[in-house]
Amino acid sequence: MPARRILVPTDLSNESLSALAVAREVAAASRAKVILMYVDDHLPSNASTFAATAGEFDEAVRMHRAAALETARDWMRVHAPDPPGERRSRLVVRYGDPVRQMLRYVRQHDIDLVVVATYGRSRLAERLLGSVATALSQQSPCPVLIVPRAAIR
Repeated sequence: MPARRILVPTDLSNESLSALAVAREVAAASRAKVILMYVDDHLPSNASTFAATAGEFDEAVRMHRAAALETARDWMRVHAPDPPGERRSRLVVRYGDPVRQMLRYVRQHDIDLVVVATYGRSRLAERLLGSVATALSQQSPCPVLIVPRAAIR
């Protein structure tokens, strides 16, 4: 069955561009939509010291999220634009635990395929925090295509 909706998680790294290229090849063959997903899992750097009041904390989080959204939009415009005349990709930004947010999106939006790069985080962070690609491949209700580092052009 051809994919109709392909999710491509990104951490806004160059490595995630390889997964996007593969996803676009698959999408072209099946006329699928590509959803590029960025999950911001950071609190504002000043949130713990800034939280004098709940209102101030909420404002710091709101400003941080707005900045993360703009960063992701800028990255997509520069590094991952659709081919001229086509509107096949869209950007989704979520906040929180990346694996949890991605799996929730897969289930809620009937994603047919996830295409993810092997590396995005540093190797040390990968060992300490675990691999998003591994977690997705083990928990996703749909197929997950993992693009290895060797495939990066």
